[in-house]
Amino acid sequence: MSGFDPEQYARVERAAQVVGKTPQVFVRDAALAAADDPFIKALVDAGDRVGNLAEVLRYAGHASRR
Repeated sequence: MSGFDPEQYARVERAAQVVGKTPQVFVRDAALAAADDPFIKALVDAGDRVGNLAEVLRYAGHASRR
């Protein structure tokens, strides 16, 4: 996992200071909030559905060759 470059880390530090948090807590809270975002959840669900659909289509393709 790559970290933040120095300029990005400085921006995170400043933002964290504004809300009275450490950079680590600030990033953790942002990640947890993103995980609860309905749009992000919809993207995850769509990815799962695409995988399921691909499996169904693969099975259907094998069945049709019989």
